[in-house]
Amino acid sequence: MAYISLLSYKILVLSWITAQRQLIHDKTVSRTQWDKSYDFIVVGAGAAGAVVANKLSECQSVRVLLLEAGGAQSAIYNDIPGMVSKIYTDNVNKWKYYNEPHDNYGQQYAGGRVPDQRGKTLGGSTAHNTMYYNRGNRRDFDEWANTYGAVGWSYRDVLPVFREWENNTDPVIVANNPDYHGTHPEDQVNIVDAVRMQFYLLEVTDMAKYIQPLPSFADIGCPVCPGKYMYECSEGLKCYIRFNSLSSYHPAGSCRMGAIERPDVVVDPQLRVKGANNLRVCDASVFPVIPNANTAAAAITVGYKCAQIIKDYYHLND
Repeated sequence: MAYISLLSYKILVLSWITAQRQLIHDKTVSRTQWDKSYDFIVVGAGAAGAVVANKLSECQSVRVLLLEAGGAQSAIYNDIPGMVSKIYTDNVNKWKYYNEPHDNYGQQYAGGRVPDQRGKTLGGSTAHNTMYYNRGNRRDFDEWANTYGAVGWSYRDVLPVFREWENNTDPVIVANNPDYHGTHPEDQVNIVDAVRMQFYLLEVTDMAKYIQPLPSFADIGCPVCPGKYMYECSEGLKCYIRFNSLSSYHPAGSCRMGAIERPDVVVDPQLRVKGANNLRVCDASVFPVIPNANTAAAAITVGYKCAQIIKDYYHLND
């Protein structure tokens, strides 16, 4: 009787699971026929768009079309969070965007154009998100409402939306903090001070005994301060930041939401595009300012709240 090792068995099981998941992903995007007309067309199946389509499609009386340029998710690259570092290098399900050159960051990249890749698949960039999740700072949302006139988007307004779609059923977490299941520090840190502290830890604390000597600022064409530690060299630190800074892949705010009379606003607080009929923008591009957090949670909340706004407008909750 033939036997296989435990390791071989585990590999076979994992391979089978991966293959089954890929079949599911492929089937999800395999549609080849469409209706002649729809009540709602959602363009982009990212963090917000997928939620908008999902919530609207709960209404049996309407037809919803969700359009996404990307193909199926990958059961390897997208389903395994640890593979995120390979997604961009292996060109999997992504839009190859680049920032415009700027003197103050990204000098290590050709032409100073920092890569800002975006997800191109069902789920958008959330499929590359490595399971990060945080809501952001309450002051950010209050700024949306108080500074930019995004009425209905203050922290008090969006907190119930977060709670509803998160659907946290852990009794311990809910009991310990029924109003909010976690928060973020409200202090802002100057990036130069933050990098200075990093160099301080690596140069003069006990940690320094266990690491190799740091490369000189001169190695990247930055000024040095003879007789001083690197953390004491302000000009070198600033140059180091300009050289090594890069995007964390969370662009937002290109279609600012706010009071309709503001000249720098694209959509009103109901997410309707100024000067256009039957068109709303419901994703991270409407952020008046970027939240002090990973943007996935806020983008999902925009999608969830957008769907409810649409339902209310067309009386689809009955």
